[in-house]
Amino acid sequence: MRKRHGSSHAEHAALLSEIAGAVVARTMDDLPVPVRHVLSRIPILLERLPSREDILTGLEPDTLGRYEEDEQGLARIRIWIENVWDYSDCDEGIFREEIQTTLLHEIGHALGWDEDDLEERGLG
Repeated sequence: MRKRHGSSHAEHAALLSEIAGAVVARTMDDLPVPVRHVLSRIPILLERLPSREDILTGLEPDTLGRYEEDEQGLARIRIWIENVWDYSDCDEGIFREEIQTTLLHEIGHALGWDEDDLEERGLG
């Protein structure tokens, strides 16, 4: 799915979001029930790109995803689909794989795994 000549950035982002949403749904359905239960309280947000505020607070502009938890214990997973698309060399098959890998990586953080734990599971 290369960006078609003449298609707008909004159309492209909407298509990427649709593809990523389907991958997220399928991935969540495949998780064990206890893990899905834990994640049911954690929103998964598909965003186009990190915001200016994100970058000003230290987030790298090319970050693929992030698990965040605030002081009140509210958590969320954010995936930046344009960054994943660029990382995937604009290849739809690779994009689908990378969305799933990024999601599973961030789910690992939500479950309390550190980078070494994720690396051991092939999600580093």
